[in-house]
Amino acid sequence: DQELLAQMMDDNSRRPQPWDAKQVMYEALISSALQSAARAEELGMAHEQILLSCKVSGVQDLIAVYRELAKRTDHALHLGLTEAGMATKGTVASATALSILLQEGIGDTIRVSLTPQPGESRTQEVVIAMPLWRKQYPGVEQLKVAVMGCIVNGPGESKHADIGISLPGTGEAPAAPVFIDGEKRLTLRGEGIATEFQALVENYIRERFGAEQTA
Repeated sequence: DQELLAQMMDDNSRRPQPWDAKQVMYEALISSALQSAARAEELGMAHEQILLSCKVSGVQDLIAVYRELAKRTDHALHLGLTEAGMATKGTVASATALSILLQEGIGDTIRVSLTPQPGESRTQEVVIAMPLWRKQYPGVEQLKVAVMGCIVNGPGESKHADIGISLPGTGEAPAAPVFIDGEKRLTLRGEGIATEFQALVENYIRERFGAEQTA
């Protein structure tokens, strides 16, 4: 909200002891978010339907803003470091900021936005296979498992993995469709979704990569 920021900068210039520019920016972000939430409620939106976000591009800035915002409101908070950067830099910066806030109990949803390196994909595959698994399940390092938490993209992205699950969002019924080899096979329900999906993955690995299958 550039108008609000300009007004606060003007007010700050008349203070006996003016804040520094960064402190004014923090206050502008927080005030804008709180004013927007108040206006949304005036227009009829339920308090619990509002999710506030004050994403910035600096790690220390993000931590400072959300610590103060959490003191002033009980609205759900969306965390994310905007313009985090490319590859390792963006990953480390996002993980650093978000982990500190989450450890303090601040934040309800998160988003990590990374810039792709020139000529490369936005995402990088994680390749891991312990020596024992390589011997027991040859080729298992090629396995693609998708654990998605977005109702919009989850089902579609799960289909592109060897085995994937689309988890329910906050407040939704505990039901999670499971996709195997691109097809929806079943829906897990209840409180044991994680344990049941782990068992499905282990069974899939045995059936597809077991030594007897590749002999």
